[in-house]
Amino acid sequence: MSNPTTPFSWQMPENTDLVTDLPADFEVFGQAVATSMADLLGGTTGQILSKTSNTDMDFTWTSANPGDITGVTAGTGISGGGTSGDVTVTNSMATAMTTSGDLIQATGSGTFARLATGTSGQYLTTNGTTNSWGSIAAGGMTLLATKTFNNTDFTASFTSIPGTYKNLLIVGSGLQSSAAGNEGLALRLNNDTGSNYTWWGTGIFNGAAGTTGTTGTSQTVMVTAWTGDSSSRFGTFQILINDYSSTGYKSTWTNSLSEANGNAWLYAVGLIYNSTTAISQVDIFNANSTNVKAGTIKIYGVA
Repeated sequence: MSNPTTPFSWQMPENTDLVTDLPADFEVFGQAVATSMADLLGGTTGQILSKTSNTDMDFTWTSANPGDITGVTAGTGISGGGTSGDVTVTNSMATAMTTSGDLIQATGSGTFARLATGTSGQYLTTNGTTNSWGSIAAGGMTLLATKTFNNTDFTASFTSIPGTYKNLLIVGSGLQSSAAGNEGLALRLNNDTGSNYTWWGTGIFNGAAGTTGTTGTSQTVMVTAWTGDSSSRFGTFQILINDYSSTGYKSTWTNSLSEANGNAWLYAVGLIYNSTTAISQVDIFNANSTNVKAGTIKIYGVA
């Protein structure tokens, strides 16, 4: 026997061997095969065959090592998981979105839903619970609040003004004082009583030019709406506040008309509010702190 196999070098009978030698030759060959394959014997269910060393045919049976992870459980915002085989997890928030611009918003504790993108020109608004896309009212102007005077107070205070518009328009009509004497309305922004206001303007009385002036006081008189208590006396005005939600200085422009005893006053007043804070509150009040007998003031958001 000098005919080793490749690659295991098992001895095989040669064609010149005597027939009487074949039993012994095959015994040698079989024993060599059995010795080489010995490591393949044994093992239990679930075990795997592993190399013991770099030596040829050197194996050992061992249990699979799953590491520290025995299962994957999907949590909030994730789907999939498993305890065996190939485990796949998916970002459910990502798959919930289908269109460019979509948002994800909470629908409760640990739950969420897709908020589809709005249409061109819409803005994101809320009812205090959920968010939605809203549209500016037709005409680009939305009534935000109304104050009607009935001789019980002297201030129209508009608070929590949303910052979703470009400008604010304030309109006063049918305004009457409760007391005799010169009366007038004043404007205050963000309840700011500091010296952050600069105004200039002119008044015309029965066609004759009135006074002009500038000041840095805490308020600027927008309208001289009356000179005494009489149903024949009234005042109207319009105030435009530009870029009220910006972080720059704010400018306003006022036109007003008042009448008393057949005499008319026309005022044009400009104001700079020297503050970079967005305007969220507007107060219009009787500068002499007496009640306003009648009239209505409305504030609008302008797109």
